[in-house]
Amino acid sequence: MIATKVSGGHLGAASMPEACEQSLRNLGTDRIDLYQIHWPSRTVAIAESVAALERLREQGKIRFIGISNFGLLDIDDLVAAGHAEANQLLYSLLARTIEDEVVPTCIANDLSILCYSPLAQGLLTGK
Repeated sequence: MIATKVSGGHLGAASMPEACEQSLRNLGTDRIDLYQIHWPSRTVAIAESVAALERLREQGKIRFIGISNFGLLDIDDLVAAGHAEANQLLYSLLARTIEDEVVPTCIANDLSILCYSPLAQGLLTGK
């Protein structure tokens, strides 16, 4: 499975296709399995980004739409605009703030959770 992210500077309908093409070239593939919005944007409407991602999916360039670091309000905006398959979030034994509200919201909206930094950048390894 190949997963990568599109940065905030490329979330608009005009720039996302080229960002995706660059990712495809960099990864040496013709399709990305999970293409994720890295952070919610405060300048580009989520509806515009989701529409651009849907076009990439229709073209066969991506298989699934993902998001990363989306909290409650961001998930609500996403659900109003479309659907994503996964939300990648900071989560570990030391960073559990998503458990009370974000996890139930993801579950209620059929949004899988991918954890990043589960070992707290090595702190939980005991080394």
